Amino acid sequence: MKNKNKKIGVLIGRFQPFHNAHKEIIDEMLNNMDRVLILVGSGDRHLSFKNPFRFTEIKKMIINAFDEKQRERMNIISIPDYLCNDDEWADKVHEEIYSYAFDCDIFEDNIYLYGHNKDESSYYLNLFPKYNLSHVDNKHDNLSSTDIRDKMSYLMKDVFKEYMIQFIPESTMEVIMERYEELQNFLKEEENYLKQEEQKFSKYPYPDTLNFVTVDFVLFLNNEVLCIKRKFNPGKDALAVPGGFLNNNENSLTGALRELREETGIDLNLYKRNIPMIDEKLIFDHPKRSLYGRRLSIVYGVRIRDPQVIAKIKKIVKASDDAKSIEFIDIEKIETPDKNGEYLKFFDDHRELILEFNYIV
Repeated sequence: MKNKNKKIGVLIGRFQPFHNAHKEIIDEMLNNMDRVLILVGSGDRHLSFKNPFRFTEIKKMIINAFDEKQRERMNIISIPDYLCNDDEWADKVHEEIYSYAFDCDIFEDNIYLYGHNKDESSYYLNLFPKYNLSHVDNKHDNLSSTDIRDKMSYLMKDVFKEYMIQFIPESTMEVIMERYEELQNFLKEEENYLKQEEQKFSKYPYPDTLNFVTVDFVLFLNNEVLCIKRKFNPGKDALAVPGGFLNNNENSLTGALRELREETGIDLNLYKRNIPMIDEKLIFDHPKRSLYGRRLSIVYGVRIRDPQVIAKIKKIVKASDDAKSIEFIDIEKIETPDKNGEYLKFFDDHRELILEFNYIV
């Protein structure tokens, strides 16, 4: 039976990493709410300078910052991004909130969304008019996850620990110290790549109009989708669909088929008579879809159901060019997290590319 007085507090963030300002918000929630739900965003995004920690690490940072009784009143869940569709992302958030509220016998009227309008990234607070909004004052204007990640990239391990312990909980420090050298090297690699890209185009006279056109191909074999694991930065070791930059001498379909052929060895022109016509095309052009400059992608997709063609493709497929390896992944594994709450990590918005085409081909 639902208790009309019980309340649930919801906090949404990336927590990359979890720091004292985050903890103070949760402390306030625990003081005023019966239950606390923490939704960790960007669960599907590849590890990058912006998201260097996995969900399991973030969960460990958060949960270990509180005592056992407090943990019993908390639930921490990973949610993926839906950059091109705010409604779909909001639906996912609603789904997780309603599910937890139902389990805890809490009325919808007693759901409180916590947050503060720190910058343009806080616009999401306006997507949930049904919930009570609890604005939180930021008592740490000089503290941000971005600054912490920046210091991780250049401070010596002992110096970082001594200086930063005043800004982050011990639970966060423990996670960072466990693989500090690895994290620092990774962040340096990301930084070097970005600097190289900036230098390449530093003399371009119209930087506000600098756009890159890429082409990608989403290939379904029944309910499996062909994915590559990227060999190089950006997004080294992340899952992706085959794709790359469009050449000046080709149209978008020719370019997408070329990238598919170069990275997997699959030439779909050889199977024209046995596969559907490749006429489904979508354009992904959100200005923030990539962390590595403005990239507009023209994406094609097809679903092959012929068992003989599928068998031939799986026999000849071979990773090459920018592909480190190839995987055929069931769509259900892409849609849902694993038993630890982790989503598969995709380069940029490639998970969204796959899910969009899963609806139309």
